[in-house]
Amino acid sequence: MFIFRNYRAPHVCVLLDAQHGANTVRRKSERARLAMQAVITAEDCAERFGAILRRHTGEMRNAAKRLGRRIGADPRVVENYIYGRHCPPAAKLIELMAACDELAEEVNRLVAERRAERGTGG
Repeated sequence: MFIFRNYRAPHVCVLLDAQHGANTVRRKSERARLAMQAVITAEDCAERFGAILRRHTGEMRNAAKRLGRRIGADPRVVENYIYGRHCPPAAKLIELMAACDELAEEVNRLVAERRAERGTGG
């Protein structure tokens, strides 16, 4: 079975079953889709972090501008983080983690998950 990811609609995975020769399109949850992958990509991080930032900012007016001031970034760049278009670099990620506890918890959870998969403690 081969899995192809649609980058325009990342929540849709196309599964090609070589045994039956059939293409099936299934919607996968974010966790199930990440479980299929051996590594986490920047796109996956951008999607996860964007979802958390959207929950954090909610319907706040000028959310990108306000968050940008807190982390020292341009509002347009922060808007790209909020909508999951780009993953923040390390320095901005640390600032975002300081501003949003939920994001810090998610990053720490991802690190613990990866360590568990590799069998390393920490």
